[in-house]
Amino acid sequence: MELLKNLPQLNWDNFEETSQVTINICKEMANKDFLTKAIEKVETTPELFDLCEEHELDDKIVIYNDLEKGYRIRLRLGNEDQYERAHNHRFPFTTLILHGTYYQSWYGVKGEFNENTKVEDVTKLCARVEKKGSYFTISDKAIHSTQTDPHTISLVICGPPKKDKTNIINTKTGKVWSKWGKKFESKEQIKKAKMSKERFHFWKEKLKENELIHSY
Repeated sequence: MELLKNLPQLNWDNFEETSQVTINICKEMANKDFLTKAIEKVETTPELFDLCEEHELDDKIVIYNDLEKGYRIRLRLGNEDQYERAHNHRFPFTTLILHGTYYQSWYGVKGEFNENTKVEDVTKLCARVEKKGSYFTISDKAIHSTQTDPHTISLVICGPPKKDKTNIINTKTGKVWSKWGKKFESKEQIKKAKMSKERFHFWKEKLKENELIHSY
């Protein structure tokens, strides 16, 4: 795919410039021909398929991976169960919503955001609804939550990790936990998150239903 071959080197330390570059790349990739070829490549490339994951709130299909150049490109796929959990990220990223809706909130946290953070330390600063065609870039320092309509699909360009873990708090129960990068996970944790062929084909059908890839 020519678009992937010609991707420029990214410098995520230059946040504003890289934000605009990655938004433009997402827009270029948001077409049936590219996404169809990308999904077909994942299905036949073990190195990519092994990066695809299933999680409680969303699943991930990785369509391109070159972190040295500044990219891990994936589809974020919203599951039916959703709840509000404020979190940061290990990496900066840009998102373009291809189908569905995000209900996104942004937070301030009193003190350092860690395992000792309590619900009363977290303040919601704003909330907004992000529809199909919306896009945004956030840094690893931002604290937000994204709940989605079932089967919301977005294209995400992630940069290289800037920290080892992300911190998460359930804003209703107060439960706090961390999600570590894969290199810190056990073989059992990695295996548990690995996407099955059945789940991949479920999402492939959803992409077809929503006319994001070709049906042939």
